[in-house]
Amino acid sequence: MKLVNNKGIATVLGFIIILILAILASAMLMRGVGGSRRTEIYVDETRAFWVAEAGIARAVWELNNGAGVWTGWTTTGNNKTLQASVGAAGDYDITVYDFANPPLKIEVTGYYPNRASENAIIRNFEVIAAKSFNPLFEYAAYSQDELTISGQGFTDSYDSSLGVYGGTNVGTDGDVGSGVAVDASGQAYVDGDVVIPEGAAYPDAAYYSGTVTEENNPELEQIIVPLNLAALPNGGSISSTTTLAPGDYQYWMINISSKTTLTITGPANIYLTGGTSISITGKAEVIIDSASTGPVNIYFDGDVLLSGQGVTNETSIPSNLILYGTSTIAQTIHVSGQADFYGAFYAPTGEMHLTGQGGLYGSFIGNEVTISGQGGVHYDEALGSLAAASASTYSITSFKDGQTPYSLSP
Repeated sequence: MKLVNNKGIATVLGFIIILILAILASAMLMRGVGGSRRTEIYVDETRAFWVAEAGIARAVWELNNGAGVWTGWTTTGNNKTLQASVGAAGDYDITVYDFANPPLKIEVTGYYPNRASENAIIRNFEVIAAKSFNPLFEYAAYSQDELTISGQGFTDSYDSSLGVYGGTNVGTDGDVGSGVAVDASGQAYVDGDVVIPEGAAYPDAAYYSGTVTEENNPELEQIIVPLNLAALPNGGSISSTTTLAPGDYQYWMINISSKTTLTITGPANIYLTGGTSISITGKAEVIIDSASTGPVNIYFDGDVLLSGQGVTNETSIPSNLILYGTSTIAQTIHVSGQADFYGAFYAPTGEMHLTGQGGLYGSFIGNEVTISGQGGVHYDEALGSLAAASASTYSITSFKDGQTPYSLSP
């Protein structure tokens, strides 16, 4: 009888078990290495994604805050391009197509660790940026605080695109609004609607022709001075007879009296930085020349006094003279001239007193508005389609990822 060598069998079985365990360990190791690599690629793709997002944010910032300067960008035809780095986070390339005609197509490529790396992870996006419209002048007068109409103050409307005020060009859209209340007294009259916040007391029905609406309006949007105006050298004060051709200017203030005149031909943009930005007294006069081919926009940090002859807008079109209060603290604005005024004020912190004898054609928006003049406010309905450049902003309306977000291949 032949004896079985149990020792040899045990040795063979041991080797087989070791081999199986080695194969299993190798498979697990390979799986771990592969999983680690996929995780690493996924993390890098996420980094490239956020680098591309930074490029999108840069393009939108340039559109909204760059004042058309496009510093560092390259212009090719109607397109703008930029290559930039965010340091160790990666690089991005941006192309803004047909930049003067919104909505705009923007292509952005993000690279990690950088565009020069042979194994760079790349993410491509195509977005559409559209310009939101924030109308500034929807009322004959609007006050964030209480709106007061007294004496012979009144409002009505007309449409400057149809011609001058009067005859058939007189409407009933002289709407007023307030974030607190509308206080009407004396011979005051609103030929239009009244907007007040929820719970506010209604004015007497004898003082308005339209309807009363309860609406909690948001705070007035702050106006930001265009960067190119803020960067200009300051020309000091205008205090003698002066003529300004179309262009961009920065001054301390306009301070004219007696028979001094300041003639401005639009298009022109003027930034006034003084604590008193405009003071017109006596027979002095600011003239918006009839030869203007565009608006005169005046940004002012300080107070405004328009008395005497005030401002003569020879075009008789309110949208050709827009005054923007830019301070974050209280500004005082007095419009008390004897001549007719054609223009619009938008001053979020302005305490506005409209007491002149001449007619006021346009729109008056401020923190606190008082109307007591004899000429009344004739709201120009054409202003309803006007928005300040700094109050009309680009935002992303569509977003297309150039690759499947779950693709993990480098």
